[in-house]
Amino acid sequence: MITAKITWVSLWSLCFFAPSIMLGFTDSRSKVSVAVILAAGYVGVRILFGDIGVARKTPVAVALLLAVYLCVHGAILAVGTGHLIVILLQGQWVVYLLAGLFVAYDVASQPGGAEFLSRSFVALCVLAAAGGLVSIWTGPFYNYAFHTEGRWGLLIPRAVGTFEAPGMLAAMLAIGFILAALQPNSRRSMGRIVCLTVIAVALFLTQAKGGILACFAACAVGVPVTALLAGAGGRRSGLLLKATAACAFGIMALVAAGAMYELEITRLLKDDAQDRTDIRMAIIRDYMSAGPAAQLFGIGYRQSATVDPLSGIWFTAHNSYVSFLREIGLLGFGLTLILLLRVNVPFLLSDHLHWGLAMLALLLVAYTESYLYSGYCVMFVGGATGVLCGSGEIQFKQWGGRVDPAPVVI
Repeated sequence: MITAKITWVSLWSLCFFAPSIMLGFTDSRSKVSVAVILAAGYVGVRILFGDIGVARKTPVAVALLLAVYLCVHGAILAVGTGHLIVILLQGQWVVYLLAGLFVAYDVASQPGGAEFLSRSFVALCVLAAAGGLVSIWTGPFYNYAFHTEGRWGLLIPRAVGTFEAPGMLAAMLAIGFILAALQPNSRRSMGRIVCLTVIAVALFLTQAKGGILACFAACAVGVPVTALLAGAGGRRSGLLLKATAACAFGIMALVAAGAMYELEITRLLKDDAQDRTDIRMAIIRDYMSAGPAAQLFGIGYRQSATVDPLSGIWFTAHNSYVSFLREIGLLGFGLTLILLLRVNVPFLLSDHLHWGLAMLALLLVAYTESYLYSGYCVMFVGGATGVLCGSGEIQFKQWGGRVDPAPVVI
C-alpha cells in the first residue's frame, strides 16, 4: 500500500508540476506528461505481478474493455491513415486510465485509503492553486502555455501556473474544491478553510467559465443533497442555510464584479456559446454524413480537430462528447458513457458522495471543453473507478441520513 500511495502522489505531482515532453515530429504542439512513464511502468508491473481479481468487478471490466478497444482502434487507424499521433495519444489515454484505476484500487482497498486519495489530491490542488496565483505576476511557468491573456475586462492575466492552459488548471481546481468542501464528517479547521479559500480564489482568477460554472453547479447540487443525507435536526438546517447563503453570496459577487469591471456577461456567454455551437454542429454534420463504418468506429483521436498553423494549437469542438462520438465512434463513445455512469451513479447514492460530485464537475467541464481527452482528467476517472471498487467502506445512504446495512454491490 505504501508503494501505491507514493505512486499516486508522484503521478499527480508530475502531472501538475513537471514540464511536458513535446512531440516535435507532429504538426501541432502536442505533448505528453513525463508522468506517462511512471504510469506505464506501474500498469505493466501491476498487470504482470499484481492481483487481477479486480477485473471481475463490473466498472473495471468496462474500463478494460474500453482500453482494449482504444488500443486496437488506434493501432488500426494509425496504420491505415499514417497519422502516428492517433495511437500515441489514444495509448496515453489508456495508460492514464489504467494507472489511476490500479493505484487508487490498491490504496482504497486498505482502511482509510479512500480518504488518503482525496486528501492528497486536494493538497496538491492547493499547491497548484498557489502556483496559479504566482503566475499572474510572473507569467506562465512553462513557455508552451497558451490563452493566458486577461479577459472579462480584468486587468490581470489568467492564473495558469505550471499548466498548459488556464482552463485545465480550472478543471483540476474545481475537482479539488468539491472533494475538500463536500467530504463527509470533515472538520471545520482553519487550515481547511484556508485551503478552500486559496483554491476558490485561484479558480476564479483562471477566468475559465467552464471550470467556474461546473464547480458552482456541482456545489449547488451537492450541498443540499449532503444536507438531506446528514439527517434531521440542526445539522441539516445549518447546511441548508449555508448553501443558501453561499449561493446568494456568489450571485451578489458576480453582479458586483460585473458592475465594477463593466462586464457584459450575457453578451460574452452568448457570443462564446454561439461560436462553440457552430463548431460542434459542423462536426456533428460530418458525423451524420459519414458512412456506417466511420460512424461506428470513428476517424481517430484529434482527427475531427484542426491545427492553427501559426500557434500549433488544436481547434476542437470544445465538447468532449461530440469529439468522442466523431473520433472513437459510436462504439467507443457508448463504452465511455457506460463507464462514466457506472462509476458516478453509485457514488451519488453512497456516503462517498463527494467523489461522485467531483466527477459531476468534471463531466460538466467536459461539455464545454475537450479536457476529458486529457491525461489528468482520465486518470481521475480511473482513480474514481478504483475507489469505488476498492473501498470496502462505501455504503448506500437513504434520505434522512439512515445507512442501508446491506453491502454495496459493485
